[in-house]
Amino acid sequence: MGDHEYHDTQGGSTGVVNEYLDPLDLTKTYYSVDKNNVHILVIDPYLDYKPESSQYQFIGNDLKTVSTNPDIYWTLVVEHIPMYTSPSKHPADSTIRDIYHPIFDKYGVDLVFSGDNHNYQRTFPLKYHTGSTNPETVDKDSINYNSDEGVIYLISGTAERSHYAIKQQAPFVVKQDDKNFRFLNIDISDKTLKGAFIVNGQGSGSPNADTANDIQDHFTISKTKT
Repeated sequence: MGDHEYHDTQGGSTGVVNEYLDPLDLTKTYYSVDKNNVHILVIDPYLDYKPESSQYQFIGNDLKTVSTNPDIYWTLVVEHIPMYTSPSKHPADSTIRDIYHPIFDKYGVDLVFSGDNHNYQRTFPLKYHTGSTNPETVDKDSINYNSDEGVIYLISGTAERSHYAIKQQAPFVVKQDDKNFRFLNIDISDKTLKGAFIVNGQGSGSPNADTANDIQDHFTISKTKT
């Protein structure tokens, strides 16, 4: 769930249940699902997620359990509010970052997907650095990664809504763009994950927009552990 699901849905939280949870046969706005060797955890940052909350307990137990599952190679997290971002309209949320990035490190989360800022950003693999807005960069390669440490944070908020300007590039961000509309494709084959951010040339309105279907950014992660 994002802010607009709560703010723009008739009935607020009740509307979220009626329009999203019930049709999808979900009981909560935070949940997880397995698909082949991939585990996907969805967090709701607009509900209580702090320690001792029901959501916090669910997230901790979920990630702990999946970290010991030999059939799962990849753990992906989805939540709306950016934990890391270059300066843009919405700042990074330090509260949710300080609570969950250490847990993501502990249990081997690979990717975290966010939105809210209407642009694209991809970080290097990052480890949490206590008390600092600048995390530890595990690998400074721009495309290929083969370490099992560090979490890559992605903002993919480019679904044909007005762009939010990026004022500068944070040192932990390897790729960013606030000009083109596009979608992020994730391709997983066994222990190899490939990401590609693909431009949609339709309706971008930018003279510098790439041609349709151009790959503006791409990266590969290869698992090294057996």
